[in-house]
Amino acid sequence: MSKDPSDYPQNEKEVLQKLFEELSDEDLDFEKLSTDSNRSESNEITVTNFETEHVLDSLKSKLGHAKDEAPADKQHEASDKSNVWRNFRYYLAAAVILIATGIGYMVVPVTHSVPYGETATIQLPDGSNIVMNSGTEIQYNRLFGKTNRHLQFNGEAFFEVEPSDNVFIVEANGAVVEVTGTEFNVRSWRNDPGSAAQVTVASGTVRFYPAANKSAGVELTQGLSSRWYPDDRSPTDPDEVDLDDVTAWKENNLSFIGQPLRLIFNEIERKFNVNIEIQDEKTGNEVLTTFYTGPQNAETLLDDITTVKGLNYRETANGYIVFNEN
Repeated sequence: MSKDPSDYPQNEKEVLQKLFEELSDEDLDFEKLSTDSNRSESNEITVTNFETEHVLDSLKSKLGHAKDEAPADKQHEASDKSNVWRNFRYYLAAAVILIATGIGYMVVPVTHSVPYGETATIQLPDGSNIVMNSGTEIQYNRLFGKTNRHLQFNGEAFFEVEPSDNVFIVEANGAVVEVTGTEFNVRSWRNDPGSAAQVTVASGTVRFYPAANKSAGVELTQGLSSRWYPDDRSPTDPDEVDLDDVTAWKENNLSFIGQPLRLIFNEIERKFNVNIEIQDEKTGNEVLTTFYTGPQNAETLLDDITTVKGLNYRETANGYIVFNEN
């Protein structure tokens, strides 16, 4: 992910440009120098060949060293010494530009996302593993695992966190999970209106709290789960759950316990990359408890759910619509 020039604060561009011009007596095209569509997306701090060549060629030209030019004759030795300070300013200006491009690269976060209809497993820089459900996205900065273990999260994932004195923090749509080394499942979808952020622990201990009220958190241990709704002051009291139900998605299954149809259909949309429209709010608020083993397509699930709930559905140009004829 390259850094667009518009991402630089205007005052930062102005300061760098003025500094370069004062040091080198040259107008600087900062926009051209600090951007390149071919910038590497690796996790290493890199400067493009264009940037390096531009700076070095400019310096050589200023110093009178063309690429094919031989070293200066001795008769110019005295003159060269008198230009030591001027030469130093050019090199300092080059350093400013190289550092600026490096800093610009560092502030661009690393993003991992999973398309609808797929799941994925990734390993973080600290050795922790994350199994990500369809549609899930995480972001973290390029110092993750070195100075921090803090990531932003939207979706559903199972975390296997490597032990460390550096606290592992998951921030999910206003909810926060803190651990040092454990296994847990987090579910928090930004596009599920009124839906809770839910944390379930498979092993170890985690602290779960709203970002705006850390003191109102709860502690969860193996087999315990808690939910936090955006309008609540604190998460629900820890409750025992069946971990197999919570993590059914990892085995290509679907488990819904007292879930409203609007959230169930959202889950089906993500799993099969389809669009399901609900004709009215009342239908979307109906709840259902069910378990599906290895469902193959969305239509099979819609057949079953609409039959059980006395509803109807039909295919549209954009997917499906669910409605109640009564």
